Amino acid sequence: MSFPGMASLFYSDMGFDIAKISTNLLDIVYAVDHPQKQSEIYRVRFNTSGQVIGQGNRINNTRAKSQILPRVVSMTEGSTIVGWTTFHNNNTKPDLNAKLFDRDGISY
Repeated sequence: MSFPGMASLFYSDMGFDIAKISTNLLDIVYAVDHPQKQSEIYRVRFNTSGQVIGQGNRINNTRAKSQILPRVVSMTEGSTIVGWTTFHNNNTKPDLNAKLFDRDGISY
């Protein structure tokens, strides 16, 4: 199976997570390391048949730093929160980032 940004989900050693959104939807988030671009965070939604719903997309706003260790949490009304860690360089503390998605997968 192919995911945006990478050839295979299990190639990612930068982290991934899965959340059950409802009885028929799953969100998968994962980090991909790109040479010269640093790393990025992606999100893909699937139905229970394994079909991609909508289009998987990059969710981090910057590409200039290392984005790793994504986590996704499903809320009771069907929305999700995706969080991840950003490392600027080896001499600074990491930043924690988060993005909220509604039940249709739209971020706000």
